Order: sequence, then structure tokens, then C-alpha cells
Amino acid sequence: MTNRYSHSSNLRAPETTTWTKTMQASQNIDTLHGRIIDTGLNFIVSGFNRSGAWQEIPCQNLKTARLYLGQIMSQLDWELARINNKS
Repeated sequence: MTNRYSHSSNLRAPETTTWTKTMQASQNIDTLHGRIIDTGLNFIVSGFNRSGAWQEIPCQNLKTARLYLGQIMSQLDWELARINNKS
């Protein structure tokens, strides 16, 4: 299944809006250093949380997924981390 953010080399990463930054700060959301995956049905944010643990968070829409993405990881680093952290 192709996803929009991790396999497309010419697609720009989503910008973090002022609303997103405000919500992250006011809700004390543990953001991930990772990427957003578009499954076609929903979005999954996967990456490392602040404590260094790998997490995958399913989200109903892109706006919610952006709340959980604190920093975008490079494509290569994300692929390597995902492979190393598969159970």
C-alpha cells in the first residue's frame, strides 16, 4: 500500500501551524519525531516519543495526526528505525 508521506520524494512535509503548536503546548501532547503515513482510510503517526520509545498512533484525520508529529524525520532514518523497531 502506498502512503503519501513516506514514499513520495517530491511531496512536501506538512507545515506546523500556529494552531497545532498552541494545541501541542496547551494539551501537553507527547509529540513524536517521525512521519505521517496515509493509509487511505486514516493516518498513522509513527516515530520516537520523548523517552525514545517507538510509537504508532492511528489518527482519524490529518489535522489530528499533525498534533502528534513534533518533528519530521528524514525518509531514510524513518525507514531504518521502522525496520529496527518492528515486533
